[in-house]
Amino acid sequence: LSTVTLYPWDSKSIVTRFDTPGSFQYEELTSQGHTTQIHGFYTVLSNTKTTE
Repeated sequence: LSTVTLYPWDSKSIVTRFDTPGSFQYEELTSQGHTTQIHGFYTVLSNTKTTE
């Protein structure tokens, strides 16, 4: 279990950024000025790549 801090432009490509299957759940959404920070946790279900 990894705790991460993401920004809106990163959250849409969370799976691509981590390059692993998993799920991202929003834990908290706070707006500070013009920046919206998304706090949550990312669970890696599998970090193995299969090549056939």
